[in-house]
Amino acid sequence: MPDALPARKRSTLFDRLRNGQDLPTAARTAGLEGREVFTAARTDTVLALLQAGTDPDEVGATGITERADYLRHLALGCTLSLAAQILFGGAGKASRWRRDDPAFARACDAVKELGDGQPAPARAPVSRPTAGGLPRPPGKPGCPSPPPQRRSGSPPL
Repeated sequence: MPDALPARKRSTLFDRLRNGQDLPTAARTAGLEGREVFTAARTDTVLALLQAGTDPDEVGATGITERADYLRHLALGCTLSLAAQILFGGAGKASRWRRDDPAFARACDAVKELGDGQPAPARAPVSRPTAGGLPRPPGKPGCPSPPPQRRSGSPPL
């Protein structure tokens, strides 16, 4: 994660923010620029919560960060079950949230609708060198390419 803060600086920043220090002063004390902190908060939900004035260690904050991470995975194109598998090792927790919290269920549906239910685009096929050093044409990994077609009247290959 290129925008992540170094662990020691992140810890210092968190301590200062938890003790009520304003963000610019806490960033300077930790040896960071304000811009670095905001950039890191794009991918660090706990840091974003601290910037908003919520201590992520308070009761209930864990649920907030987990739900935010779940919605982020949906926005990136994961299916409901894949996002739950990645974050929680199964769909139980996310299913309960969707069942018990109508607002969260609506948020999940809205995020999925933004992408029209389309999964994230797959990686482009990669050509891998064959034993002879020539790249193999793109195809399914591990599947042999079809044999070359010979023209009528030409000698067999």
